[in-house]
Amino acid sequence: MPFNSCTKTSQPKYHHSTTILTLTSKQGLGKAIPYRQNYLPLPSRTSCEYWNGNMGVKIDGRQLHHLHFVDDIVLITPNISQAERMLADFDKAYGKIDLRLNLTRTMFIKNGLVLDTPLTPNGTNISECFSYIYLCQEINMLNDLAPELTRRKRATWEAFKSIENVVKRKMNTRLRSHLFDSTVLPALTYASETWSLRKQDERSPSVIERAVERTMLGVTRFTQLREGIRSSDLRERLKSKMPFCMPNSRR
Repeated sequence: MPFNSCTKTSQPKYHHSTTILTLTSKQGLGKAIPYRQNYLPLPSRTSCEYWNGNMGVKIDGRQLHHLHFVDDIVLITPNISQAERMLADFDKAYGKIDLRLNLTRTMFIKNGLVLDTPLTPNGTNISECFSYIYLCQEINMLNDLAPELTRRKRATWEAFKSIENVVKRKMNTRLRSHLFDSTVLPALTYASETWSLRKQDERSPSVIERAVERTMLGVTRFTQLREGIRSSDLRERLKSKMPFCMPNSRR
């Protein structure tokens, strides 16, 4: 836990979680960030209850003012002034248990519809970022999935590397299929139900999947082309029970 509600000190402690302020004046988030209802410290819950109906941005008919997972908090506001007010509410609530928000670890990200105004609560300049990682997923205001797809590609090959020695030693098809389904595909498809793929990005996940399938079966791309082996044939050899399907059909 990032705080101790039972210990009082003469000097305020800092709440060390990183706070991200997301400024958006229109419905720009949609399903870009998976919503989680998990534990929040009492001061945070008190602030959030007060914000209901007064703060945040309406998304899919719901007033959304924050996202949180343990001590990672995202505040969502339509403008700079409301962001400063929400930060002040947080700081005031934590002050009751001798905690302070660490503004040096607080950043904000905004879309192009928000005025280019500095965010300076209590005279502290808050740094602007252009993307951030939330729950292991890269978020940006351009709805550009290319960086996240690159991360998924890297994670997929790292997952394959973790089982590569077993795959090379064991020729058991059932074991290969199990390892592919339980290790490789989850790394590739993590949070894909929140993706909104552009036309140029639609093939990328499938291309990554096919490359790993070939590697697991010991078939090079050159051999596949020379012998006219279809990707569906490779999938049949691997006997994967969970072929990748496009995110739109997984929702």
